[in-house]
Amino acid sequence: MEFSELWFLYLFLPVTVVVYFLMPSMRSKNLFLLIVSMAFYVLAQPIYLLLFLALTCINYILSKRVKPEKRLSVTLPILLTLGILIAFKLAQVLAVFPFADGTFLQTLVLPLGISYYTFQLIAYQVDIYRGKHAPASRLLDLLLYAFIFPKIITGPIVRFADFGPQIRKRRTNSQTLFQGMQRFIFGLSKKVLIADYCGGVITALASDTSGAGAWLSALMFMFQIYFEFSGCSDMAIGMARIFGFTFCENFNIPYGAASVTDFWRRWHMSLGSFFRDYVYIPLGGNRKGKLRQIFNMFVVWALTGLWHGTSLNYVLWGVYFFVLLAIEKQLMSKLESLPKVVRWLITSLLILFGWVIFSGQNIVSLFVFDRFGSTLVSVQLRNSMLLIVACVIGSSALPKKFSQLWQKLSQENAKAITFKHIVYAVGIFVVIALLLWLCTVSLIGATNAPDIYGGKLR
Repeated sequence: MEFSELWFLYLFLPVTVVVYFLMPSMRSKNLFLLIVSMAFYVLAQPIYLLLFLALTCINYILSKRVKPEKRLSVTLPILLTLGILIAFKLAQVLAVFPFADGTFLQTLVLPLGISYYTFQLIAYQVDIYRGKHAPASRLLDLLLYAFIFPKIITGPIVRFADFGPQIRKRRTNSQTLFQGMQRFIFGLSKKVLIADYCGGVITALASDTSGAGAWLSALMFMFQIYFEFSGCSDMAIGMARIFGFTFCENFNIPYGAASVTDFWRRWHMSLGSFFRDYVYIPLGGNRKGKLRQIFNMFVVWALTGLWHGTSLNYVLWGVYFFVLLAIEKQLMSKLESLPKVVRWLITSLLILFGWVIFSGQNIVSLFVFDRFGSTLVSVQLRNSMLLIVACVIGSSALPKKFSQLWQKLSQENAKAITFKHIVYAVGIFVVIALLLWLCTVSLIGATNAPDIYGGKLR
């Protein structure tokens, strides 16, 4: 179940939007969104709907008993919710052992979006305990927060403190529809027109054993994972905007970072802020000395690796970034004396090595120099030059700067419709119509590409 499937694009989403805008009141709109979200989940993975419903209802009941002065009141719902996630993750680990042959462990499928679902409920309970917001006044509100379909697959991780006030008070009109549609199609284009084609290059190079092939595959994966995941986040934020909700941003030009620390402030920001607020700071953060800070960082990055998956490559990926960040913190003053372009090049190379570990590719293959080149690599490189240029430009600050400049056309003299407003609206409409057509043609002519990032979190 993905947002880039044709049936979703041309049946599920259009019907949902039309019926949603026909609903007479905000209460009926919310109820309809909840029903549609549950239908979305049933179409994707029906066996776990009752489990998630029951867990949400239990969290709703227990949240009414959470008191700031009673830590035990928040411990129980956290352990219950986290226990479900750990149980499914543990089942994945045990399934690879010989004793699991023929048992239910080998047929057990990780519930769709369970990592996002559980983290959001944990944040909900902890924020009540911290006094950031009151418990949901109605079960419908918490169910909508937990199930709303734009964010259930690949996030972002939205806090109830941000989502709750929008349930009853939000604007849904032609402007939010246009803004949401624009963001959704831009995200769809990143996924279908760039990420999926990067995946095609990686597949074509699978049989190549040269060093150049390993570098090109690593570079393509680095771009693929960014455009896939940021594209999915854009689609989620766009769909939420169509329905009047504002979700938090999840990416901010991460490949423009000049340090590993800065990279993780820009990449999957909702996950990073979750681990900062609910793990790192409660453990003491940097307030209890350097040794304790390093230990806290290790815990965060071990959990980050395990959150992405239970395979060894994800654990090693988490440890790899823990080591990099721990070293960087000690050397930051010296590193900052280097020219920014040098720091950017070093950071980019370290990030690429991290994605090699994440993908499970043998990092040693990058250093095969005795047979560095090959005919296959030459052909793929020549055929992919336009794709590489699109990746470089698309992951830079240029699209954001161009978007800001373009939007100024619609912001000038906002009270009156001018020729500039018409140019802006027509221009955007033509661009998104063209992108949607290109995406449709690409999806019709291709097999369904796997969800390389969000699929790991199910």
